Amino acid sequence: MIAMLWFIPARSGLVGQSSAPRGYVHACDLVSNAEVERVTSRHLTDPPGRLGTVQHTESACDFWKASTQVALISTPLPHKTVSRIMAGNGFDQTQHAVSGVGDSASIYFTAKGKEPEGFLVAYVGSRTLTVRVKPNPGQPAESAQPYAVGLARIAAGRVR
Repeated sequence: MIAMLWFIPARSGLVGQSSAPRGYVHACDLVSNAEVERVTSRHLTDPPGRLGTVQHTESACDFWKASTQVALISTPLPHKTVSRIMAGNGFDQTQHAVSGVGDSASIYFTAKGKEPEGFLVAYVGSRTLTVRVKPNPGQPAESAQPYAVGLARIAAGRVR
């Protein structure tokens, strides 16, 4: 699910679908380029990549130059699914609780020896919000946490 959205190319046939149900919120409606720049200090000039499923149950917003993705899933992801995503993308299964983001949130980091990255999973009402971000070059995976948490707080405030 999420892992698949992370790898959908910006020119995919899933991009730009127009028959969204009433009340649909796309992940790109949750954070702006300016907010990503402010949180990560990474300058963005291009619009983000808008990705989504035909059923409008999952969407992702890729800020390519900021090495960041915000995704929104219309249902709460079961722990089993989160574990499968973590394993398939090289993340350590150790869950680190995060406060102040949605109803509950945790962040995971890539295992030692993998490219450093953080993956935050937050439950906001009946939806799942994720933020996937790489730290600055040469930094450990854990240094992505302030970026992921900052963006997740902004996004979660707009999901409700």
